[in-house]
Amino acid sequence: MGVGTAASLLPPVVTLAVALIYKQVTVALFLGIFSGALLLNNFNPALAFLRCFDTHIVDAVCDREHTIVILFNLILGGTIGLVQKGGGALGLAQVQGKERGEFPAFSCKLQLIILLLQRYCFA
Repeated sequence: MGVGTAASLLPPVVTLAVALIYKQVTVALFLGIFSGALLLNNFNPALAFLRCFDTHIVDAVCDREHTIVILFNLILGGTIGLVQKGGGALGLAQVQGKERGEFPAFSCKLQLIILLLQRYCFA
């Protein structure tokens, strides 16, 4: 019913709106999937809810490429959480500042460390 029409913009709009308003990405992604399933199942909420799990989510998790992206996001999110709990970039900047006796703004050494960390994370 909504496939190929302006209504097909509903799932990404719902996902973005919920993510920005409530700052809950997982809930926003599920509501985006649910709104897409509503379009595919003629706005039948019970059938759309069931199809979210038995068709769309299961098929996405069973696909190798999707699973790799999901695992990457989980590992990246966990790493970011650990860095934030441990003091993160502030600790790195303070260590650099102690060596020079100041709090660095744009130190070449700090930029090199950030570049190496970026290469390590996204290579």
